[in-house]
Amino acid sequence: MADLSSDLVDCLGDAYASFPGSSIKPGVICMAIVPYVPKQYYRIIPVNSDPASEDHKKYIPQAVNPANLCGADRKFPIKDLNIDSSEDLILVKIKKRPVIVVSHSIKEPDDAYNDDSFWCVPSYTLVDDFFKARLPPDFIEDVFALKYRAYFPLPYHPTMHDRECMLRLDRIQPVPRHLLQPTELKLSDAWQRYLYEWIKFFLTGKLDVSENKENKIAEALHSARQLLLEELVKQRSSNQDTK
Repeated sequence: MADLSSDLVDCLGDAYASFPGSSIKPGVICMAIVPYVPKQYYRIIPVNSDPASEDHKKYIPQAVNPANLCGADRKFPIKDLNIDSSEDLILVKIKKRPVIVVSHSIKEPDDAYNDDSFWCVPSYTLVDDFFKARLPPDFIEDVFALKYRAYFPLPYHPTMHDRECMLRLDRIQPVPRHLLQPTELKLSDAWQRYLYEWIKFFLTGKLDVSENKENKIAEALHSARQLLLEELVKQRSSNQDTK
């Protein structure tokens, strides 16, 4: 694969800026606990459903169809786990990942219900620090050519823990403040605006500069996308010709 980060920076400029301190605000890169979306669900159940049994307070995982979660085939609460009959406790795989904070705290003054949380976009590995591609090379090149609106590529930086990575906009999620660890790095002001514009593109499916000729950010992304995709087509055509 070509130097994907270099091509992207040539089009859009430097992606990162230092941000000393521990404050959390839009654009700041933090480490956070991010759950995977399960492909197989495991419910936590008592070894014995009889409350009088000695095994009632011992628990095991049970594979379960998602359609049967939340009480569909379990009629009794589990009081020791504070689980109502309409609830379930499941195993979830988690990973500490770099995330980009994209909001101020969603907790407003005098709001006793909401946690002090921030909307964040998690980063996922494309090529790890050992230069091992985690996904097919063609897909990685497509991501860095801005082909997919659900993914936003990020250039290499040691803080990101990967050689190449992408933000998954389909995984935007609120993260409580106590699970966010600032890294003293943030997106540059320009790249923060690029990311917000790409989020709009992800939500609406539109990155049309003709609607607003004054939108220089959308115009820059549109031009970069065209250029990178055209270069990728040429590169792949050249590779085919040499085979």
